[in-house]
Amino acid sequence: MKNTENKLDQLLDNLSRQKPELQDAGFLTDSIMNEIRKKTHRSTPPLLIWIRTISSSAAIFLSGLFLFQQNDAVATVSYNKSVPLIENNINIDSMCMTNLKNKQTNLMETYFCYMQQKSIKEKQLQLYIQQLIN
Repeated sequence: MKNTENKLDQLLDNLSRQKPELQDAGFLTDSIMNEIRKKTHRSTPPLLIWIRTISSSAAIFLSGLFLFQQNDAVATVSYNKSVPLIENNINIDSMCMTNLKNKQTNLMETYFCYMQQKSIKEKQLQLYIQQLIN
C-alpha cells in the first residue's frame, strides 16, 4: 500500500515540476479564430427578417397616419372659425368647493353640487341646440 502511495506521490511531483509545452501554436490560434468567426456569423432566420420588415413598415405607416390626422384636425378647426365652439367644462373644485368653504367638505354635498351644475349645463346645451335647429 505504501509502495503505491510513494509511486503516486512521485508521479504527482514529476507532473507538477514539468512545464507544459505548446506545440503548433499557429494551428491552435487559427482554430480558435475560426470558431469565433462561426459564432459571429450566425444567420438570422428568414421568418424573423420578414416579421421585422413588416412590423417596421406598419410602424412607419401608423406614425404617418397619426401625423396626417393630427395635421388635418388642426387645419379643420382653424378654417371653421364661423362655428362657435361650446366649452362645457365643469370644474368641481372651483364651483362647488367654493360654496362649501365655510363648512367641512363633505363628499355627498360636493356630489350634489356637481349634479346640480351638470343639470344646469345640460339645460343650457339643450336650449342652444334648439336655437341652432330653429
